[in-house]
Amino acid sequence: MDNNTSFKKGVQLLKSAQYEKAVNVFTKLIDAGNNNARIYSERGVTYFHLKRFDLAIDDMDTAVNLEPTNGYRYASRAYIKGAAGDTKGGIEDYEKAVELDPYDDISYNNLGMLQEQLGYQRQSKNSFKTADKISKDSTEFPNLLSNKGKNTHGNSKVLNTSKNKKIDLVNVAKQTHPKGSIWNIVFSVFGSRKGLADFLDFVKAGFKIKE
Repeated sequence: MDNNTSFKKGVQLLKSAQYEKAVNVFTKLIDAGNNNARIYSERGVTYFHLKRFDLAIDDMDTAVNLEPTNGYRYASRAYIKGAAGDTKGGIEDYEKAVELDPYDDISYNNLGMLQEQLGYQRQSKNSFKTADKISKDSTEFPNLLSNKGKNTHGNSKVLNTSKNKKIDLVNVAKQTHPKGSIWNIVFSVFGSRKGLADFLDFVKAGFKIKE
């Protein structure tokens, strides 16, 4: 069985709640020299479900170290920290996640929940407000934001990073447009998140430039 097949088997075992078997599959891959952030992250998720929080955090630490610019790694670790009672640590990781991906509505929402737990009402309100705004934008302009950096990791349904009381944004509808359409032109013009944000503001202002 090749590494990719073994990995997929581990993920399926995880999804079917066969956690011990999943851990064994991921551990064998790691012991064989597969220094891959996805494998460590999936094993971390599995340890989380087994309530082995220390081991889960250790694996998430490794995943973050292997992919320090991937906001989803921080968001995954933040969720586990929050669930394990490390609210401040979870907040720090969610703040890093949204720093790396300013359009990560789920992380903003979950950040707001942790801030609320510590009584940071003003910060919490701002986080929820930002999450709601991104959610609204992604509904109004699905193609513009469909590649905004949502995780493609594959474990979001198992590690419920979208567990929140306000919005569920994992399955935002995506539409397709024919080649050469205006949306394809927009994508080619705006190559940065700042450009996308400015364009959204421009559209919502009735195609008027702010003074």
